[in-house]
Amino acid sequence: MLVFMMNAKLLCVLLIMALAACVRPPLSETSCEEYCMNESHTACIGHWEISGEYPDCNCVFECESQNECIGQSAEVHSGEKLECCEGLSLIPAKSPEETSIVGYCTSECGNGLCDNMIESPHNCPQDCFADENTGTDENKNYYIRTEEDAKEENQQQKLLPAEFETSWPTFQGNDARTGFSESSIPSEAKEIWRLGILNFDDVWPVVSEKTVFFASEKVFAVDLESGKEKWVYSESHAGFYPRGLCVGKENVFVTSNKEPFDSEEGEDGASRIKIEEGLLYALNKETGNFLWEFKTEKGISHSLPLCVGKKVFVGDDSGKVYAVSAESGELVWKKRLSGAEAIHSSPAFDENLLFIGTENDGARHNPSYLYAINPENGEIEWRFEIDVVPNKLNLVHAAPAVLNGVVYFGSENGYFYAVDSKDGKLVWKKKIASSGMMPGVSASAALGYGKVFVGTWEGKFFALSQEDGSIIWQKELEGTGTDSSAVVADEKVCFGSNAGQFYCLKEDSGETIWKSDFKAVSPALASGILIVQNAEKEGDSEQSAAIIALSERTT
Repeated sequence: MLVFMMNAKLLCVLLIMALAACVRPPLSETSCEEYCMNESHTACIGHWEISGEYPDCNCVFECESQNECIGQSAEVHSGEKLECCEGLSLIPAKSPEETSIVGYCTSECGNGLCDNMIESPHNCPQDCFADENTGTDENKNYYIRTEEDAKEENQQQKLLPAEFETSWPTFQGNDARTGFSESSIPSEAKEIWRLGILNFDDVWPVVSEKTVFFASEKVFAVDLESGKEKWVYSESHAGFYPRGLCVGKENVFVTSNKEPFDSEEGEDGASRIKIEEGLLYALNKETGNFLWEFKTEKGISHSLPLCVGKKVFVGDDSGKVYAVSAESGELVWKKRLSGAEAIHSSPAFDENLLFIGTENDGARHNPSYLYAINPENGEIEWRFEIDVVPNKLNLVHAAPAVLNGVVYFGSENGYFYAVDSKDGKLVWKKKIASSGMMPGVSASAALGYGKVFVGTWEGKFFALSQEDGSIIWQKELEGTGTDSSAVVADEKVCFGSNAGQFYCLKEDSGETIWKSDFKAVSPALASGILIVQNAEKEGDSEQSAAIIALSERTT
């Protein structure tokens, strides 16, 4: 009986030792720090004292109540088993080298702003992905990218989720016609697709939801990344001449004419448009199906449509501006602008005002105007009269661009103007083209980085100060000038010339980044893809006319 009891005790001791061996890791694989971390409670915050060598470890913890949580921007250190307070989430530490810090509790990651105190491209790419300040600040707390990090981020950027995609739904990219985009611009002219079409003179592509829409002899919808055709709209009868487009929520709106573009010179030397009837079409954006058409009194030879809310605005060659219901195609209002023989300018919209330029009778003797119009009822809020320069075409052909309460526009009289958007008072004007017979400024300006970017027919491209119109830099173009409207983004400015050159320049200096042989009118930019035109030039083959996509993205 005694032997049995001794054997039972020995068996219990052996069993306890075996269980202890299972619980405790081997001596060679465990430190007191690891052991104490595993023993810490989930409510222990901050610090603990550790001494001894395993298995004789002394773990002294400083603990708070079970309901304690970590607040905004608080650090979570290695070994702390903590939870962020309600509404906060844990993001990793900025620098992988900060091994003692697991991360930070924050509600800021995902708000679109990069908080450099705790956020970086490493731990909050949705806010800091495009942040170029990836060096170190004065406190040396930026995340520092290695070369491998940069490659990985660049690859991720090529596969950005939908919220990072950008669009270009109308001429000059937005309602205010600023020509500015949050997209990147390719650093080289790398072609990813080309779509050959019949010859055209002017094509203004627009982009919405990864689809490029443009009109030449037909209306086309193609995939932004591949150039593959989605749908084509045409009419079987002769006399379908589509030109400008804008994209609304569900529809594509297209201007067209029943006759080809044609003009004749009047007694004063100014051109007279001869198109007698214009049309505004609505097509389903997804299918290209015809929805409705609206007839204007005369042709829509130059004015490009603008979609704002439930209305589409456009001007015609009778000197009238139209507001048409985007849903039904019914006329909301039309307004004959005093002193306007024709409207070739495209409307711009900002702060609930519509802005558009006019072309007056007797262009060499009478002034033209920039109008501000109430978009709800067509009432005139104010008009600004441009200078009459002898022997010049005193016309406002370009679309105005609006930013921060100022309307910027050029005139074929050689002046560029900045006027207050609320009352039409002159802010500044700058003569950037000579008083010769050649038209002055017919291109629409692009705005960005505190500058106005615009070219002239005489062969110069300018960067003017938005504040006072002073010349920051200017570039002499090869051959003739330009009436191409520029795209500004990514610290670059891109535009085409009449001589068949397409330029991409540094916005701060005008230094050439790249240049290609594209006879482009006005490009479009969306999601890192630049859409340019290659219009057929004299001596080219019939197959040279094309829409071309340039990008550094992987498609």
